[in-house]
Amino acid sequence: EIAAQASQAFRQSPGNDSWELGGGLNYYIFENNMKLQLNYRMYRFFAEDSDPNDPNFGTYTRNNAQHDVVLMLSATF
Repeated sequence: EIAAQASQAFRQSPGNDSWELGGGLNYYIFENNMKLQLNYRMYRFFAEDSDPNDPNFGTYTRNNAQHDVVLMLSATF
């Protein structure tokens, strides 16, 4: 089984949107009793500066794109 995912969050101004892209592969073993899942996700988000002592307080900071890879085995008894 192949899976894909995409999402985007629109914030208050055009320069601070967040997004996520991902995909995965599922392989079922013993019918539906066991599943091996591999997925990948790349995302970039913007965080509001919440430190009132920072001169950029109240602004948004872009974080670099982050990547997640997960391999999971699920079993049902």
